[in-house]
Amino acid sequence: MTEIKTSKDTMKLTKNLIYFSHINSSHIKITFYILIKTL
Repeated sequence: MTEIKTSKDTMKLTKNLIYFSHINSSHIKITFYILIKTL
């Protein structure tokens, strides 16, 4: 595991995580819906 050394990197990583989770949230909801429907 690599350590994040600067707070700038941490902010960048957090921003990316929030950004990606925002984009994927609707896709994840649809995926869960399909999973529940097929089970």
